Parts: sequence; C-alpha cells; structure tokens
Amino acid sequence: TETLQENYDFWAFSKIDEHLDNLFIPYFNNAAERRFFPDFIFWLQKGNTQIICFIDPKGSKHTDYEHKADAYQLFEDKVFNPKGDPNLKIKVVLKFYGDKDDVGERYRDDWIKEGELKDFFLKQLA
Repeated sequence: TETLQENYDFWAFSKIDEHLDNLFIPYFNNAAERRFFPDFIFWLQKGNTQIICFIDPKGSKHTDYEHKADAYQLFEDKVFNPKGDPNLKIKVVLKFYGDKDDVGERYRDDWIKEGELKDFFLKQLA
C-alpha cells in the first residue's frame, strides 16, 4: 500500500476552526459576501510542486456547496508561480468529501467519494 510519506517530500494537515482561525475563502451567494470555512487544509509537496488542498466534508443535501464550488472555479486547473521562486508551482484544490451519488452532474468532479481520500491524494501529482 502506498502512503503519503512515500509519494511526497512533505505533507501536513490541519483542522480549521471557524471560531478560532481566520482562514476562509470569500464567495458570493445571491450578491451577498459569504465566508467559506473548509474543515481541513492539507499541504503537500513533491519537488518544486506544492498542493494546497481544502477538504470540506459535506452532505449533498446541503446545496450551499454549489455556491462554494462555483466560486472556486476561479482557481480550478490553475498553477501559480510565486515571484520569489519562479521554479515553484502551487496548485490550489477544493474538494467536498462525502456521498457524491446525489450530487448534480455539474459538481461530481468537485467531490471525493467516502473512503477514497487517500487515493485522491496519491493521484494529485500524476
């Protein structure tokens, strides 16, 4: 079985507490500014590539995930190069975790099926 330690030079994660941490992703819902506090943030690095991955466990019955996923589209499939190190590549990923069977077709790629989180991380550098 492959592990994160075997596939990445560095990895870490943290649970985000919206009452203690001031880490959020702003988005708009019906022209009102909202704050998305994902439950977990993972940092992964392999060579010159860093992946910052926000994971939010969520039931598909809560449609507020749609607004969050729509706002995230600004980052999707983009790689950033910081000015201080032009060789460094930073990829930002947002995924919802849970039962994706009831999720609309448009949002299916934004979800990680329960039990497949490890496989998702192992495929990020592929």
